[in-house]
Amino acid sequence: MVQKRHGSLILVALLILTLFLSGSRIPQAFAAIQKSFVLNPDSALFLFEENRFNDSSMSKEYNFPSAANVTYWVRIPKNTTVLNATMNLTGKIIYVYSIQTSAAGIKGLSIGNALGSENQISLGTLETDGRVKLLYGRNGSYIWNVTVSSGLQIYSTSIGNVTNDAGSEIAAGSEDNNVYLLYSNGTKIWEYPTGGGVKSVKIADVFGNGINYMVAGSDKIYVLNSSGGENWSASIADCTSIMT
Repeated sequence: MVQKRHGSLILVALLILTLFLSGSRIPQAFAAIQKSFVLNPDSALFLFEENRFNDSSMSKEYNFPSAANVTYWVRIPKNTTVLNATMNLTGKIIYVYSIQTSAAGIKGLSIGNALGSENQISLGTLETDGRVKLLYGRNGSYIWNVTVSSGLQIYSTSIGNVTNDAGSEIAAGSEDNNVYLLYSNGTKIWEYPTGGGVKSVKIADVFGNGINYMVAGSDKIYVLNSSGGENWSASIADCTSIMT
């Protein structure tokens, strides 16, 4: 008789438990994929994967027009410890600004930190005004616009630290066969004559000694030091014979 009574109580308890579970649901915000569960009183481990943010969205999009910090969060079970977290980030380039610098076209675009605070853009143009232009990188506004070879084109520019003066310098290659080095304020430091139009210039540590030099491509390849002196020059034919 006692066994039957206990059996009836168990059936009633199971029935109540079934009704309770059928009326309950897991909130969407806590929807997760259970990876493993180890029941160990000394070291309990519960691994799960959460792919949604607190508002149930699967991804977020945020545009950074300037330097900024953004915080997003996910819900996790109470009193848990996060052992590992991963996040996949994808980005896209969006339109920032445009500015008209020349009606004819742009040549010799270069980006670098000439003023010591942020990056700038140096360039020449297809117009025969011999002007080198320096613009703020953040919005394209003019810093200066100087003439170095009147009536001729500027083919190339490069930004880098050549002298011991504060800030970096701007190198320019011109149709007038000269290489120009300018201070960051646009003032000419020196010019060096080559045997043809200077189609390319680059400021770099050529010898690997921590000192920047200027490399110019004209009728020859020229390597110039900070004072405008020639370290060496070589024609393409000379370079080919050395390589072979």
